[in-house]
Amino acid sequence: MRFLKLLCALFALVAMSLSSAATAQTDATSINARTIAQRAYQLAIGRKPNVVTGLGDSREAANYLDPSLRNRGTRSPLNWANALLGQRFTIGATFGVSGDRTDQMLARLPAAIATNAGILHVWGGINNIGAVASGPPAFTYTHAVTGEPVTIDNVAAVAMRDLRYICDTARAAGMIVILENEVGGSTLTTTEKLAALYSLRQMITEYAERTPGVYEHDAYPVVMNPGAATPTFKSGYSYDGIHLNGRGAYWHGRSLAALLDRLAAPRFPLIRSVAEVPANGRRQLLANPIFATNTGGTLSSWNATASTNSTNSLNVTSSSTLPLGATVTGAGIPAGTTITGQPSGGGAGAYTMSQQATATASGITVAVTPLSGTVPANWSASMSAGGGFAALTSVTNADGIGNGLQASITFGGVGSFTISQALSGTVGGAYNSNLQAGDEIEGFALVEITGASNALSGISLELGGATAGSGGTNFSSFDMSGPSASSDAGVNDTAIMTLRTRPITVLSPTGPYPYVIATVRASAFAAGSATIVIRQVGIRRRGGS
Repeated sequence: MRFLKLLCALFALVAMSLSSAATAQTDATSINARTIAQRAYQLAIGRKPNVVTGLGDSREAANYLDPSLRNRGTRSPLNWANALLGQRFTIGATFGVSGDRTDQMLARLPAAIATNAGILHVWGGINNIGAVASGPPAFTYTHAVTGEPVTIDNVAAVAMRDLRYICDTARAAGMIVILENEVGGSTLTTTEKLAALYSLRQMITEYAERTPGVYEHDAYPVVMNPGAATPTFKSGYSYDGIHLNGRGAYWHGRSLAALLDRLAAPRFPLIRSVAEVPANGRRQLLANPIFATNTGGTLSSWNATASTNSTNSLNVTSSSTLPLGATVTGAGIPAGTTITGQPSGGGAGAYTMSQQATATASGITVAVTPLSGTVPANWSASMSAGGGFAALTSVTNADGIGNGLQASITFGGVGSFTISQALSGTVGGAYNSNLQAGDEIEGFALVEITGASNALSGISLELGGATAGSGGTNFSSFDMSGPSASSDAGVNDTAIMTLRTRPITVLSPTGPYPYVIATVRASAFAAGSATIVIRQVGIRRRGGS
């Protein structure tokens, strides 16, 4: 058997060499021919063609938000590419470290190769150029491996030598390599540093052109301003002039997806049949994951403090803005009353109600429901306090699998809309067999952005839980999570996103029962509108038992 595997690997290598020799171009035909041969070779030596690892600096480190590698970030082009490709790839452990030069990346190359990943994503170079001076002193860093001095005169050549060694070593180990060309950033402004940057860019292009199994990806035309005299990101694409924010990462990732699309076959992590429900094999654990029952859920509220005086005025003393259209309930407020007018700037002040209060009262608690419409059974929809208003409607999914929940959102500023379902280990005080300690679970969701938004910061899937009871332990896994600060502009395009968390294990309870919550969150960095359709959300139990 071992001989047959080695023989298959040999034939695959020969086929790969022949297809590479036939053409040095990276058009679709040559990529597909080489990829088929490469997959055969990878399978023969135990590599997974659909598993990706990464090696680089802080831009590669953006793939994950935590040391445990459970929470993937929205500032990562690789994460965006995977979401746009239907989660075709498994992004495993990646090896990016903030501030690293290419010579410092070499120390982590063995760990990247030791994974079973079939694809290595490499990204580095800017920190090399940033570390050397344009003039005296003669050099400002010493190569971490060779000990040689690196100056502005040789920094591009040294960085390219490191990158070439990384790629050649990975190729020899049976990996396909995607080499990001260096786009630079706002710190590279001198004539000497610009010369080093564009020399490195040219060397990366030429190396990838002549090297089988190494594919250049150049995001410069996509994320950088072509009319700027120095490397400058397009407006709203970077939060600091060097690193991508969610918007820049989306456009970079969309470009990267066109290359990744040719390197692995599609996968289908979503629900493919209406029969996939908890009762059928305890695989899909959530109730109503495809929103087949499109009513019966909960519109959540938040509280404000206010006073009434037998008029249409509601004098709010708390700071969160009550959105137009929100339903308000409280002492002296008739049923069905909505907000029809706001004070200038929102926040505390006099609001106009659609109906007159029936009594004068002060310091009352007013429940604010900033949503309208219906929510699918078993689900709860909410807006963050002061975050805005959402109108919800049910739409039919074109694939015939359930319904979509459309949310037409008007954000008042930084805030979020969520839809969530809690899966508890207890039902009416009895043990819920749908969730058991030791289960390995993952969350998944299909979300469509149907209109380009000037307000979205991102859309994420959050899977969080705890071992219930006093002293319970939290566990979580997020996909496409990120900040919603005013500097973090997000996707401003129509898109279909498949979200999928890393697997987590349900811990043994310290109290009576464990529980887990699945949440899809649409976050905003600024005031504006967005329309999304959530097609399905589920939690799947993994494993063979």
